[in-house]
Amino acid sequence: MAELVEKLYNDGYLATKEGTFTKLDDFSEQWAKLDWYQYWYHGDDKYANFVLSFSARMQSASDKANWHHAGCGVVFRHVDNENHLFLIIAQNGIMSLRKRVKDIVHLVRDSKKYSSQIPVERVYVNLIVDGMNVIIFADGNPVLEARDPILGSTLREGRLAFSVMSGTNKGFGTRCSMTDIWLWELK
Repeated sequence: MAELVEKLYNDGYLATKEGTFTKLDDFSEQWAKLDWYQYWYHGDDKYANFVLSFSARMQSASDKANWHHAGCGVVFRHVDNENHLFLIIAQNGIMSLRKRVKDIVHLVRDSKKYSSQIPVERVYVNLIVDGMNVIIFADGNPVLEARDPILGSTLREGRLAFSVMSGTNKGFGTRCSMTDIWLWELK
């Protein structure tokens, strides 16, 4: 993880390389509610700026799921259920960064396509949240860069959670497992 942070810093993606890293427990959940996400908190700590890296595996109970709403996800800078950011790592090969503000969901930005295989079953993700900037890498390639002023005001810090977005009501819905999860909290 230290090597990754050093590279991101040297490539200009991070303002600092100072921080502390923690290995997080693996995550595995499933959810079956069409086009909706559920999330599970990673503790009570609040984070502002960080690099989160993990390997994601996704599986659907349907071969005709809504692939743009099926997959793994990360909820971050979670102030409460009505105010937070979330990343959908969709099985259609596009990641979607969204924010929920006063319980209204807004699209921040969709990524460029990170895979041509649909449904995507596996991807390695690096999520960088630094000030008002969010940068996402899929399998080592930058796929999304966004800047949002709300990250400097209302959503400056908050809890971290892992999520599942279900593209089907069938059976178990969507399964998500994340392994090799590392968190580098920037100082």
